[in-house]
Amino acid sequence: MCMKRTCRVEGAFRLLHPTLQELLAKRGYCRPTPVQEKAIPRILSGSNVLVAAPTGSGKTEAAVLPLASRILSGEWRRRTGIVVLYVTPLRSLNRDIFARMESLLAEAGLSVFIRHGDSVESERRAFLRGQGFDLVVVTPETLAYLLASSQKFREMLRDLRAVVVDELHELMGSKRGSELTIVFERLERVAGRRVQRIGLSATISDPLEAAHFLGGVGRHVEIVEAPVSKRYIVTVESPEPSSEDTAIAAKLGVEPDTVARLRRILEYRDAYGHVLVFTNTRDTAELLSKLLRSLAEDVGVHHGSLSREERLRVERLFREGKLGVLVATSSLELGIDIGHVEYVVQYLSPRQAQKLVQRVGRSGHRIGEASRGSIIALRNFYDVLESLVLAARALRGDLEDVRPYEKPLDALAHMVAGIVDERGEVPIHELYDIVSSAWPYRSLGLDELHELLETMEYARIVRVDRARGVVRRGGRLKRYHYSVTMIPDVKQYVVVEYGSGRRIGVLDEVFVARLEPGATFVLAGSVWEVVDIGESRVLVRKLEESSLVLPAWEGDLIPVEWPSAREAGSLVRRLAAGDPRVEKLYPGSDDAWMLLRRVLEEHIGRGYPVPSDRSIVVEVVKDTVALLGFYGTRVAKALEFLLAGLVEETLGYTPHTGSNAYLVMLKFNAQPSREYVENLVRLLGRLEWSEVERIVLDRASRSNLYYWKLYHVAVRMGLVEKGAKIDRRLLETLRDTLAGREALRELVHDKLDLEGLRRLLEGVSRWVEGRPGFTVHIVYGREPSPLLQHAAAIATSGDRVKMETLPSTVLAEVLRKRLEEKRVRLVCLRCGHVFEERLGSLDDRPRCPRCGSGFIAPTSLEPREARRLVDALRRGERLRGEDAKRLRELREAGDLVLTYGKYALYALAVRGVGPSTAKKVLGRLAFGEEAFFKALVEAQERYMKTRRYWR
Repeated sequence: MCMKRTCRVEGAFRLLHPTLQELLAKRGYCRPTPVQEKAIPRILSGSNVLVAAPTGSGKTEAAVLPLASRILSGEWRRRTGIVVLYVTPLRSLNRDIFARMESLLAEAGLSVFIRHGDSVESERRAFLRGQGFDLVVVTPETLAYLLASSQKFREMLRDLRAVVVDELHELMGSKRGSELTIVFERLERVAGRRVQRIGLSATISDPLEAAHFLGGVGRHVEIVEAPVSKRYIVTVESPEPSSEDTAIAAKLGVEPDTVARLRRILEYRDAYGHVLVFTNTRDTAELLSKLLRSLAEDVGVHHGSLSREERLRVERLFREGKLGVLVATSSLELGIDIGHVEYVVQYLSPRQAQKLVQRVGRSGHRIGEASRGSIIALRNFYDVLESLVLAARALRGDLEDVRPYEKPLDALAHMVAGIVDERGEVPIHELYDIVSSAWPYRSLGLDELHELLETMEYARIVRVDRARGVVRRGGRLKRYHYSVTMIPDVKQYVVVEYGSGRRIGVLDEVFVARLEPGATFVLAGSVWEVVDIGESRVLVRKLEESSLVLPAWEGDLIPVEWPSAREAGSLVRRLAAGDPRVEKLYPGSDDAWMLLRRVLEEHIGRGYPVPSDRSIVVEVVKDTVALLGFYGTRVAKALEFLLAGLVEETLGYTPHTGSNAYLVMLKFNAQPSREYVENLVRLLGRLEWSEVERIVLDRASRSNLYYWKLYHVAVRMGLVEKGAKIDRRLLETLRDTLAGREALRELVHDKLDLEGLRRLLEGVSRWVEGRPGFTVHIVYGREPSPLLQHAAAIATSGDRVKMETLPSTVLAEVLRKRLEEKRVRLVCLRCGHVFEERLGSLDDRPRCPRCGSGFIAPTSLEPREARRLVDALRRGERLRGEDAKRLRELREAGDLVLTYGKYALYALAVRGVGPSTAKKVLGRLAFGEEAFFKALVEAQERYMKTRRYWR
């Protein structure tokens, strides 16, 4: 931007319509940015164009200005329709784009409108009643909805000339993007002409793949990439705590390391005015903002779970300079307007170089200005190491590949429903022509489409007239099509501490899908064991921390990819060899390098071999076998499945397993023999690849994660109603259907890297055969090595708020108080009177308020049913089946109340405690009341752990 208020425009700006040139000059925009200089002539010529450039390089204007110029010149005439569609993946981004474009284009006499899911009814009516718009900003879902449901909207599309897709890289790796590619094809058929396609993307590793994705089959897309002029200045640090930090930590109830990181963030705020801090999870964002607020007042938090009003309020405060620190998740990665950002902090490893570029790119938006940021890592070997590698890869532009889904069938089903609803009736050959023109479906076979149509017909979504070769609407089509989207509908589970009822935090459904009773995970800086999983909550118990907790945590939902992990292994190998050049290649502070050297020296000094890109270290510690290596998250998960399958096939049971990017752990029932461990490792190098695939996919298809994905795929295909309770038996019937196959493909795409696993096993095979190039070390010890401790602890060394484990005496008292507040329904086994009371209000020897009998029993039966059973008892009738069982339980409970009074009601009010268990627990009263309630706590816990076997 020129410093003068008015100027003569230069370069590609001179190709624009005079009205736009005048407006740009008036606003002081004299010269186009490099990406605008290259893109504007190509877009003016009518080419399909992919514009790939860093955040802040002027991509939006590069697309919209030449399109506006073609409208103003009269080349594109608008009658009563829409000339340009601007598609963005986020509603919040829609608002920003609309505000920017309206301020510029309205002054040029062009009309701009925004339409998305949050639009109020009056806006929706105004949109369809309007006389057309030059540019409409819309989300992919709203565009598809209008295309299928509104004849008026389809008429408006007859003027359509161009569609712009913002943040294309965000859509490419999702099923939302797969749907959008079919929407492109539908738009052209409705418009009756080829529609110019323009994609805007951040810097990506494979622009050609993005161009194919945008253009579809048979369309050429020109690629415009900005010259590499964007500078990034990134440092990795892991601040050591000072004595002052230690004192503050004691007051806050956190670790000194945490305070050192907080202090560093506030130092950046003091140096730069205001700082944007990114975290990988909402839980971390909430905890970090809470801790920062205890040291400073000007701190805000921003993430997807907050209300729209709260997000807008925080964005405004930061834009106005009233917040010094804004802590955010990926909700602020994209170009939402929060004003000028001077500095970005990535809190802990970003896990991907692409993420780091996107996030640090939020700073230094002015052309020619460097984007500045730092990664503040844990005091953990692997977090520092990973951060160094990702920072270097980001600075080199060595980014992760975006991996589109190949012909996802659930997205296809949803689009087919939309096309059928739009047309009423559509020939199958035409349907095939539309969908197979979209890039993700280029290899779709006609037989696959027929199989999908059969599935949709079974679900009553469509009707297929095979004689005429057409597809029509089915009875459930509209309900299905307008209730389902490809946006992940992720439910959240509240995590509650067993006994105290204290809320610890929340977990996403995708994470809970991996858990089962007995599993461990980390939340709020502590290790928790799962006691029970309910409809919307996870009941947990705090564990004394162990250095060998099986790794599993929410942050691994962002995978570290195989190439990044391999480079981390190469860095360790060179560091261990004393290569003096290493520190010049990676942007780390002194404290970061000192931590790496110290841990490595301690590891080697204790006689342990070092894992690297060319070696694996297998450590056997008691009942745990840990494979230290540099895998990446998805290779490690595949290796975990493979090892679990091999153990199951050789020992007959499945060990507890866990993995992260640098570690796969197996916990056996007992310490495995040396011979077994060596044979297991050597087996990895001897297996045929077909056998490896069979074992991995078999384990994957029996995992909790598979069933979670199968449920969501079934919803997206219309086989299960949205919001329906997950029914494992129903899902079992879907395993061998299209939905089951799609769920497995999605799991493999998202969570497994089979090609990386194949290359890893080739290395192990070289070792087995005695060839050079790869080594496996097997070591045995009583304690884990320093590197194993750091690899296992990477899940547990986040910020900790000190939470003491409640002693059993306190748990017993908590249980008693909860029971006293509980209302119970009681039935008198003498007169049949049914009444309800709060347990705490009953006498020690409770009696029937009608007849005074102490022969009463708690019941969950309806009053009429309870009275019927008591009447049968009084008449001496012989009952059979379920009635006999219920009456027997009532009599046993009544006998306990006669003998033990209110204590029997306490015991029987605990979930999972029936008369036989209650009798054992009540026997503890001989040792006092405290012993009784402690025994009741233990009985409840046993039930929670084993109840899945009784379902």
